[in-house]
Amino acid sequence: MLDEKRFGSLSKDEQKALTTQVITEESPGFILKDFQTLIDFVRGKNLQLSGINNSLPMSSLSSINSKLQQPIEVSLKRAQQKSYPNINGLYWLLRSTGLAYVKTDSKKAILVVDEQALSSWNTLNPTERYFNLLEAWVLYASVELTGENLGSMGVLYHCLNFFEYFKNKTIKVAEDKNAESRLRYSPGLVNLSLLNAFGLMKVEQAKPFEGKGWTINKIDRTLFGDALLKCLYKSICLNEDMYDSFILGDSSREVVFGQLQEAFKGYFPEWSNNLILPETEQEQATYIFKVFLDKKIWRKISISTEDVLESLANIILEAFEFDYDHLYRFIYKDRFGRTININHPYTEEDPLASEVKIGELSLKLGQTMIYNYDFGDDWEFGVLLEAIEAFDPNLSEPKIIDSQGKSPDQYPDSDGWDDDGDDDDDDDEEYDDD
Repeated sequence: MLDEKRFGSLSKDEQKALTTQVITEESPGFILKDFQTLIDFVRGKNLQLSGINNSLPMSSLSSINSKLQQPIEVSLKRAQQKSYPNINGLYWLLRSTGLAYVKTDSKKAILVVDEQALSSWNTLNPTERYFNLLEAWVLYASVELTGENLGSMGVLYHCLNFFEYFKNKTIKVAEDKNAESRLRYSPGLVNLSLLNAFGLMKVEQAKPFEGKGWTINKIDRTLFGDALLKCLYKSICLNEDMYDSFILGDSSREVVFGQLQEAFKGYFPEWSNNLILPETEQEQATYIFKVFLDKKIWRKISISTEDVLESLANIILEAFEFDYDHLYRFIYKDRFGRTININHPYTEEDPLASEVKIGELSLKLGQTMIYNYDFGDDWEFGVLLEAIEAFDPNLSEPKIIDSQGKSPDQYPDSDGWDDDGDDDDDDDEEYDDD
């Protein structure tokens, strides 16, 4: 739990820092200018992404970096996206706002700007954009998308925890042997870069040594950053429901912008409107899923988008001749890059497979889910959305329409054991009572 004493009432100077701050493209930080630069770079290019986190192509990183307000100097032969925390943070925001999403085209992950969402974004003034980006970052961004080892806690936890550690006005990283390694985990380089871009802290970089990435000389706190972080603490951490959702890293929450508007409207009356994401059309359709264990063992299943995921779970077990005796979950990434688990009804952990319709997942053609069955043996089936066909009103229940390969033994190590779990070879042996 964060120390409440470190986030006391705003001082007069901190209140003044908020009330007198005018949000522009270049102040209090340069986040708005850099964010627009990234949008302009990726829009219309259909960039092919790579890796488990769908990162930007390595060939584009140097070009993007050179266009930003504070390019990061690295001395690496093969710099990845996370080697540039400034780009990593901007891409994180782009995905977390929903202004861009990943679609699969010929089995390739492609980054697409949502033109309808962008139209809403373009109507917002600088103050509204600044705080909507702030919300996307501290409320909705999933740390897994960064590729950094930040654990399971939410973004705001990492930033506020770092603020607590930051007892002085300045951290001279170059003079502290432990500071560099600490920064990688608290708050993480990507979060530190965004604290800088939002004007909440000021980071001065240094020339990197050979084979090193972003190297930091010192970090200064800002009065505006102190004030804003205190307001964030009061508006979220002192609210039990919001604390559980936004500090502990709950990735299933609905993305709705304007959550912090009430807390900041007294300081920023220009904040009136918010980014509105287009509602996903949930037209009735028939999905064809290819469910596979490997390239040689798969089943194709036809199912209505009106069916719940529990029906899909059951037909998968039937298709592979497995019993129904164990718990399961479906795992997939939503449009914001967050990993979502939809759980067996008996777990009583929302969302439940018995309540979520397949059409409500808004899966993209070519997207794959994981069906994780029996948490003891931990079977993992890939569930690929291979085709979307017209809705068939006569498809009253899911069907197995094609198959290849023999189903594996569900309990391959159970030979020689009877129903009571006793080894058959020992049935005739006698044991002393002692």
